[in-house]
Amino acid sequence: MIGNFLKKGARLGAATARFLAREIKERVDSNPGKEEPGQPETEYASVESSGSVGLVEATKLNEILDAAEPPLLLDCREQVEWEAGYIVGSIHIPYGELEDRIGELDPARETVVYCLHGMRSTEVARWLESKYAFTRVSILDGGIISWYADLDQTRIRVVRAEERDH
Repeated sequence: MIGNFLKKGARLGAATARFLAREIKERVDSNPGKEEPGQPETEYASVESSGSVGLVEATKLNEILDAAEPPLLLDCREQVEWEAGYIVGSIHIPYGELEDRIGELDPARETVVYCLHGMRSTEVARWLESKYAFTRVSILDGGIISWYADLDQTRIRVVRAEERDH
């Protein structure tokens, strides 16, 4: 079901994809406990949150990235997704590797987590908050899809085929 929404969104354009991503998030939020097929099995996929994880819009995030102390951007997408385009300055730790690489993150630093449309990043942010006491964690509302819809290629870097071998 979710895959069909995203395929349809890709055909209709980035703005529509952003709308569909929000609709998907609403459906998932209204059906707790139902995992998306193909999603990695991890202990933090079902962690409940106190609800203090914030949302940040793409345009606002773009503004605060120029601040003296910008937030850490955590991209939790898979390698192939990351290579297709990521926000410059972000750290890439795929969803399934977080437990092993948690030491690369600072619980005291403001952190914004993003994925494709916001579902994985919501789970990751809640997990960081509840298990590792991150107190300043937010998600990019609508994921990188919303970034493309609102800001197009601003701050986006794509990994070219010739760079993969280096």
